[in-house]
Amino acid sequence: MAIFKKCAVKTLMSIFLAIALTAPYGILGAAFTDDPSSYASARFQVNDGGVWRDSNLISMTEPRDYLLTFDTKKPVSGEEDLNISIARDKGEQNSDPSKGQYWPNQFLGGALSEWKRHTSTPTEIFAVEDVNVAIADNFEDGVSFEQVYIRLSAKTLFNSNRIDSPRGNRNAVLDYTGDYNIVVSDKKGEELARTTVRYAPYESFRSMDQIYDEIDLITRYINDAGNLYAEKRVMGKSADGREMPYIILAKDQSSVEQYKRFRDAALKDPEKALSDVEMTGAKGYKVPILFSNIHPDEFNGADSVLNVAWDIAKSAENDWKTPYRSITGFNDAGKERLEFEKNSKKVVWSSLLQDEEGYWPTGVGFVNGSDSSTNSLAIDLDKYYDVEDAEIDVAEMLENVFFILVPTENVDGRTYSVRQNG
Repeated sequence: MAIFKKCAVKTLMSIFLAIALTAPYGILGAAFTDDPSSYASARFQVNDGGVWRDSNLISMTEPRDYLLTFDTKKPVSGEEDLNISIARDKGEQNSDPSKGQYWPNQFLGGALSEWKRHTSTPTEIFAVEDVNVAIADNFEDGVSFEQVYIRLSAKTLFNSNRIDSPRGNRNAVLDYTGDYNIVVSDKKGEELARTTVRYAPYESFRSMDQIYDEIDLITRYINDAGNLYAEKRVMGKSADGREMPYIILAKDQSSVEQYKRFRDAALKDPEKALSDVEMTGAKGYKVPILFSNIHPDEFNGADSVLNVAWDIAKSAENDWKTPYRSITGFNDAGKERLEFEKNSKKVVWSSLLQDEEGYWPTGVGFVNGSDSSTNSLAIDLDKYYDVEDAEIDVAEMLENVFFILVPTENVDGRTYSVRQNG
């Protein structure tokens, strides 16, 4: 069970695969479409660490630059010729008074000036940083197309990169989350280009409806590949009548069946079950590991469970290896910061925390970046910790364990973005 012990103290990190475009802003070259008749369809990109890549997401939690590119036969000289809106006809959350569901504050968007930060002093989220116009290489009926590049900057929706603090932010998230149309028109109101983007907290954010769909997608993906075993199960229904699903993920079905046989035998005659383990060394027995999320309005908890499922499911494409980052301890700056935060917050660790050999807890995870508050801030791991890049052998791991993956036990709370259930 050595690999199980190792896995128990390591964290599986999610892999976000993205195809990055290497062309920087300003030298994107000729028109992106081979069909000039589709000039009204705009291309949307995000600046990801200095590289522009295709995206359909605007993040609530990361200040970023975005690039909107389109072809037009209309003359455009600069920002003064354009109107830009990001809007939708209705929100994603549907009010249903018969079920006690009310969403009176669904934000529909509008002109860029209508997008305000959800703060005590609401300033504008979006700004047009630059408009470049170039003559494209495409011609139609002897008329050349202009290529228009609009660079937008976006601030965070809230005052920080968090959506869970202060608590009121959590209730507002779903009022803004959803698909919006970015529409560029001239001053006469004639549409020049449009595209659809999603406004969400972060790339892997899922609503409860999306979690339901993705559980089905993950289990189907794994079973179609045929190299692992996945099963969707339902533990019951919520107070509002919603299914409470989870995923069993294992090397094969026999791993799960063998565990069930051992569990039933242990419940019936625990002493005999222990004796059998001592005699056989629990050969073939795999330890179940439960991943779940306690608080439904702490969104990334449920999302991380599904990210882990995808990491395991797609590890076969990488010779069953999944990369992650491992914290091995504090560096010098981290040790200093630990003592500072303990002193500033008047925290004393009880001697009861010492083990029999006199070792204290490492304190990893105690540092939260705040001088006085218990609220965690964003932490640069490399600033305070010794961090190693590592990888886990998923095939070897699944020889010893299988997973019970529960995105959330409170599906009503996740649906409404609240702590309580239905």
